Amino acid sequence: MTKKVTGIAVVAVLLLGACASVPPSRNPGRISDLVEMINGSEPAELTAQSRIPFLFGTELVSRASDVEMIWSSLKDSGAIFSEEGETMAAQSGDYHRLANSFDLEVFFSRDSYLPEDAMWVPLASPLGSFDLLVGGEEGRLPMILGIVRVDR
Repeated sequence: MTKKVTGIAVVAVLLLGACASVPPSRNPGRISDLVEMINGSEPAELTAQSRIPFLFGTELVSRASDVEMIWSSLKDSGAIFSEEGETMAAQSGDYHRLANSFDLEVFFSRDSYLPEDAMWVPLASPLGSFDLLVGGEEGRLPMILGIVRVDR
C-alpha cells in the first residue's frame, strides 16, 4: 500500500513539474487569461504587460507612453477581442509578412527581442482580425510583444 501511494505521489509531482515548465505563451489557459486581461484592464495595466519595443502593425514603438496610447485608442474604439483559431510559433523570418525592414528583421531575430517561446495568437474583434504576438513572462501571463491587424 505504501509503495502504491508513493508511486502515485511521484507521478503527481512529475505531472505538476511538467505543467509548470510549459511557457505561458504556449499554455492555452494563460493565453485565454491574457485575452480576458486585454478586454478588462486599463491601458496602464496593459502597458505594464507589454514589452518595449512593442510591435504595432509594421512599426516598432519604443516609448511606454506611446504603447499606453495604443491600448487607450483600442479601448476607446470598442475593441473587444476573442481568440480565433490556433496559435502559431513566431519565427525569425516572420517580419517578411509585415514589411521588409531592417528594424523588423532585428526585432524578429532570436538573438535580439523575440523569445524562444514567442507565439502568434489570432484574435477577432469588431474592428477586424488581429494577431497578438506574445512571449516571455510577466507574472503568470505571457508578455505582449505586439499586435498586428491582419486580413483573414
